[in-house]
Amino acid sequence: MTILGINFSHDASVCLLKDGKVLAAIEEEKISRVKQDSGWPVHAVEKLLHDHGMAKTDIDLIAFGSLFYTNLNKNEIRYRFRKAKLYKAFEILNRACYALGIANHRFSEYTKAAFEEEIRKAGFTAAKVQYFDHHLCHAASAWYAAPFECDLVFTADGHGDGTAMAFYEHNPLEGLRPLSKYGYEVSVGQFYSGITQLLGFRPTRHEGKITGLAAYGKPGLLLEKFRGLFCFQAGKLSRFPFEDQETLLNAFGFSTDTDLKTRINAYSESETGRQYASNARMLAAWLKKETSGHSKEDIAYACQ
Repeated sequence: MTILGINFSHDASVCLLKDGKVLAAIEEEKISRVKQDSGWPVHAVEKLLHDHGMAKTDIDLIAFGSLFYTNLNKNEIRYRFRKAKLYKAFEILNRACYALGIANHRFSEYTKAAFEEEIRKAGFTAAKVQYFDHHLCHAASAWYAAPFECDLVFTADGHGDGTAMAFYEHNPLEGLRPLSKYGYEVSVGQFYSGITQLLGFRPTRHEGKITGLAAYGKPGLLLEKFRGLFCFQAGKLSRFPFEDQETLLNAFGFSTDTDLKTRINAYSESETGRQYASNARMLAAWLKKETSGHSKEDIAYACQ
């Protein structure tokens, strides 16, 4: 069986496998020269097929590393495949209609069909399409590529398919099995991206610069404040904001009835995505308040 594994989000990439063996993998940006290129990795796919003497009809399965059909509307899917600005305009119009209550989200089978349609148009007429849980994919890439056997796999990111942190164990019969999962409410990635933005860098792109900047910082009270962002009690992990969201929104001067532009932007994802964005706003306000008077270097140090 010949498989294409696809990352359809930011940092788009493709992995080519044949009969269980990884033949090659490459990010789209390495070919397109567009930093963190996203969506369907058209140039990367073409390169791997060319380098290995394969045709699109030789592909048996296209595997996506997330349940994308659950949080992308039809026009966003088309835009990510075709990179045509017209579809992005339609996607923004979709969000405006959702925000104004004129239309409702239509996911699942409706958007699955959009994926199938675009893949067939791209020439993959013989390939089946399958979607896998985002954090399971993270865990699989770690466990199966590790040069040793391990008993526990830990994953953490901003959030993917409603999960921000997960623990897995490997069972010889079942493969990787989730032991526990935590939602976007405890996202470590969101915290680190919040720091990145606070220090004047671009979230999901410049986090590595924060790690480098930390080498010039010194320990202090800020380190304890950051540790207080997370709490583990009675077997449950939680992270700021701990209180009711509406109360905190008002406390930080936000209104639950946000302006139209913010509401439209918030409808780019599922309900989980909108709650994640709301959490990010409150976290950013808290970070700005609590880090006032501290140097960038010390802030970077404390968040490590």
